[in-house]
Amino acid sequence: MRKLTIMSIGLLFFACGSEESTETTTESSNISEESTEIVDENTVEENVEVNGNKPFFIEDFPHNWIQLSPSEESENVMVIDEYCDAGTPSMEWVAQKGESWLVTMMYGQDAEQFDLTNFEAHEEVTGVNSIIKGTFDLTSHYADGKDYHVNFEWDKAEHHCKFENMGFECPYFVSSQDKTNFQVIKEDCEDFWQ
Repeated sequence: MRKLTIMSIGLLFFACGSEESTETTTESSNISEESTEIVDENTVEENVEVNGNKPFFIEDFPHNWIQLSPSEESENVMVIDEYCDAGTPSMEWVAQKGESWLVTMMYGQDAEQFDLTNFEAHEEVTGVNSIIKGTFDLTSHYADGKDYHVNFEWDKAEHHCKFENMGFECPYFVSSQDKTNFQVIKEDCEDFWQ
């Protein structure tokens, strides 16, 4: 009888210990799931919209821009002027080693190179229209103190970008892939060379 009582008590402890172990395992499992959920909630994805704005990266920015000019008929109509004695003002963005970029601004017969030292942009989508707004900083390779802090607004529907504070007479440019959306006005060179 004594052996039976000791055995019963032993089985009781063993059975209770298994339930506690199962409850602890289940509890640990629940904690793990909750921790996983918290980690997942705090994970930041690259292309998540913040306040309706989507981040925009330099790799997605066009690398060749051509200056637009107001047409002679209307200042509201933009055209691409081709000159006899100089190229159309333009910009070229070239990726360098690492994460650096070189920006070359062509002013017709002259050109100047800059290091891109900062680029921040976001995309605002309203209906079917997409506008990229941002800033970038350029540091000149040649002239000390000739640095630019540029604000830009690229209206994809209108196919042009306004670059403010860059020293161009007209701040509107079109990417080379969208230039067919604008009329090209060729300067009459016949009288120019005589």
